Amino acid sequence: MSNNNINTVVKLLPNIFTTISICSGLTAIRLSIEGNYQMAIVAVLISCCLDGLDGLLARLLDASSNFGAQLDSLSDAVTFGVAPSLIVYLWLIEMGGEQLTTNSRGWLWVPFLTFAVCNIFRLARFNVSIQKKSDFQNKGTFFYGVPAPAGAYLLLMPLGLNILSQRFGFTIGTELLTLSVLAWTLLVSVLMISTIPTPSLKSIKFNLSKTRRVIILISVCISVSVLLRETCIFLLTLGGLYVVSLPLFSSRIRRTQSS
Repeated sequence: MSNNNINTVVKLLPNIFTTISICSGLTAIRLSIEGNYQMAIVAVLISCCLDGLDGLLARLLDASSNFGAQLDSLSDAVTFGVAPSLIVYLWLIEMGGEQLTTNSRGWLWVPFLTFAVCNIFRLARFNVSIQKKSDFQNKGTFFYGVPAPAGAYLLLMPLGLNILSQRFGFTIGTELLTLSVLAWTLLVSVLMISTIPTPSLKSIKFNLSKTRRVIILISVCISVSVLLRETCIFLLTLGGLYVVSLPLFSSRIRRTQSS
């Protein structure tokens, strides 16, 4: 194989990862229809990882393209908008059982429809900001509004909490659980289309000594061990930390902009 062919294949890697992410998101929908919600969550989380990798590869390989950008947005709309909405909606329908009438199910769908639409609105705004090179890019230092993968992650947190509560024998009333999830869904929807500054991984800069690097490597090792042993607890803790960081980060950015 010639060097040109190798370079062509290498530059296709970001789009390959994006395509795998779409497949993972669609598989999550299938798994939720079959009632396998835990694996559906895993499939969406895999898509979150792939979404970060495809962008990183595109920058490292200088393989960014208009096609790749549009493919990534369409992938995000399905994987982080449609899939999480259906997963949580079908879970609530199953939890409600025969108590839910056809009319109730129709109203129950409204917040999840709102979430999926807000996700698409956010992606459209981001695409326009790239084309116009507006302030919504902020040179990668932070986002305006919760990004699509983080929105999907937050939406799935109640399902993770329910799985954890069943493990420890703690039950929540169906009506209270349903109302809480619907309110949480609307809140996450608003956060996605809001203009509050939210953290971006690109804003994290490391200037570490050799000793600190070793400490970080050890911390990563411990984190991975905890993730493998207590996956649900680890991921929920990570999500909780992200939620707590939002007002703190937003306040810091606004102070910086006003000074």
